[in-house]
Amino acid sequence: MSTATETKSKLSIVEAGVLLLIVIVGLCLLLPSLPAARERARSQLCRTNLRRFDLAAKQYMDKNKKPLDPVTWTLDLLPLIQNIYGADETDLKISGSPSRPNYMTCPSRQINGNEDDRTQVPHYELIVDSTEGMNWRNVKWRFRDRPRDLSDDNRIWYVGVTFTFAEADQQLRNQPGPHLNGRYNQSDAHGNPVLLPQP
Repeated sequence: MSTATETKSKLSIVEAGVLLLIVIVGLCLLLPSLPAARERARSQLCRTNLRRFDLAAKQYMDKNKKPLDPVTWTLDLLPLIQNIYGADETDLKISGSPSRPNYMTCPSRQINGNEDDRTQVPHYELIVDSTEGMNWRNVKWRFRDRPRDLSDDNRIWYVGVTFTFAEADQQLRNQPGPHLNGRYNQSDAHGNPVLLPQP
């Protein structure tokens, strides 16, 4: 009788060992996918920011009958972004050298670029292609992640830079983007931002 009890307890130890092994293998398969899933979520939040910029830009151009200025676009869109984001008016006042607001922050760049202490650096840029004229009805424009390693890092977040589409595309070939595998998010001026292929 004692032999049967010993055999039964040995089997339950073996079963527990097999179960533990299955759990460990499952965790080993699952854990590597968690950082990728987090990055996909950050990238999606970035595309949501770009979509909101697209909507605010359309409202701005319809109301003012002129295209956005690539240098001052953040200031031009502040009142509209305030409505879209429900931001507190005190968060949007530009005085002195304010920190970059959350809605102007790419979450992937903040995490992957370790930029928590660099709150002045711009994360997004507006590209307006003026090669076909600057009529507000047919001007071509898009918002995009800003490359990380540019020589103008002393520029503050609310001052943009002027690019043509060709110059902006050339810039992407030389700099890694903030998202997975060095990729960029970019708007299409219609509220449908996409993750660009690797340069």
